[in-house]
Amino acid sequence: DTGYTATNTLAGSRLNTSLRDTPAAISVFTKEFLDDIGAINVTEALEYGLNGSRDTTDQTGNVASSNDLVFQLRGFTGASLGRNYFTWSLSSDSYNIERLDFARGPNSILFGIGGPGGIINTSTKRARIGAKTDEVRVRIGSWEDYRGTIDLARTLIPGKLAARLNLLAQDRQGWREFDSLARPGAALALPYRPFKQTEIR
Repeated sequence: DTGYTATNTLAGSRLNTSLRDTPAAISVFTKEFLDDIGAINVTEALEYGLNGSRDTTDQTGNVASSNDLVFQLRGFTGASLGRNYFTWSLSSDSYNIERLDFARGPNSILFGIGGPGGIINTSTKRARIGAKTDEVRVRIGSWEDYRGTIDLARTLIPGKLAARLNLLAQDRQGWREFDSLARPGAALALPYRPFKQTEIR
């Protein structure tokens, strides 16, 4: 991925395929784009997605109680949410998300999880052997919103082992009474390359 441009995706065939050769409606939100729109979770990023919106058709609230993001794609309710192409139903904060893939249409039911509307897949940040990252971010907003993130990546054994650590701390008060959010987060990625063509993550 370079800037806002992504050239490849796994969403169409679960193989690393060029987007121009994938016969499916797929939108990719890169890390740079997510940073620029200020989205701190998938819910906020969905506002920029094509043919996607929050699903408010379940009046019982049972579905919303099991997942912080219930959405629809192309008008189909119950669209799938994945994390690295595995079923995911927990919070998806952007502090350790590298990109979002919006695959719209029944193509998504052919490979792994998915529904007729499509799937939103979050790809977590990976540690890359030979790469180094040092990033600290602080965000202060209205309603006593304080958020800090740390992103550190190092190569531990040259050519063999790397590590990437992502940390999050957020404390926010809402504009309504009794509305608040206190969220700590931590994620660790460790790739190991025992052989030249083999990498274990």
